[in-house]
Amino acid sequence: MARYLIPKPISKKYELFPGSGWGLVEAGIVVAGLIAGALLFLFATLLGLPIIVRLVLAALTIAIGGALAFPPPQGEPAYQIVLRWRNYQRQPHRYVYDWTVSDWPDDLNP
Repeated sequence: MARYLIPKPISKKYELFPGSGWGLVEAGIVVAGLIAGALLFLFATLLGLPIIVRLVLAALTIAIGGALAFPPPQGEPAYQIVLRWRNYQRQPHRYVYDWTVSDWPDDLNP
């Protein structure tokens, strides 16, 4: 029986934890979520909101940052999907149209 060497997938970016998919961009997104959560907490403190409301707002903001950066198994992080969708929407679209086929089918009356 022959043995084959199957290569390990190579990442194109620097990973903080090898094999995890967490690079500097993902860490930056999480840190931005932490900073936004802290700023939102401070702003809610200035407004005089109760501590529970301030904690929930901060936790939701931090969780959104983590959810955007977290890569699911065998997938890509949500921020990459959003960036690809934005790039797709910005590009002009070309739709293939077959001029040889009629737009009005002849078999409307059975």
